[in-house]
Amino acid sequence: MCFACGAENPIGLRIAFEFDGDACSAEFTPGVNHVGWADTIHGGIIYAALDDVTANVLYRQGLKAHTARCEIRYRRPTRVDGVLLLNKPAGVTSNQALQRVKRLLGAKKAGHTGALDPAATGMLPLCFGEATKVCAYLLDADKTYRVTVRLGGATDT
Repeated sequence: MCFACGAENPIGLRIAFEFDGDACSAEFTPGVNHVGWADTIHGGIIYAALDDVTANVLYRQGLKAHTARCEIRYRRPTRVDGVLLLNKPAGVTSNQALQRVKRLLGAKKAGHTGALDPAATGMLPLCFGEATKVCAYLLDADKTYRVTVRLGGATDT
């Protein structure tokens, strides 16, 4: 059951394609299950529609093809506001983790609520956009740390 054009797919796009010579066109109105943020359609939905239009054009010309890569770029990034709980891995500073996530999300403003030791793992609250206004309050909040100790072990350090 095709996600893009399958009429029976309950969560699919149900796109009906129209052909005019070598041209293929379609109209799609996203439902609530196709929207990530308010009034913002998910890039994967756009990709599925573009991929299916391309496949239909090629198929009607007797060609078979597979999509190897598709890249969608937005003219302006989606605004990122909120708190993300990151399970920070060992070997990464809190700021390195923050900068990686900030870059991945394309966020303009970001901050964390207190540093974890680079060797430590654990939940690190990251604030983005408007949520950075509460970082200072979370930074001063009481925190609980859990430590596991093994007695009787020996190391060379």
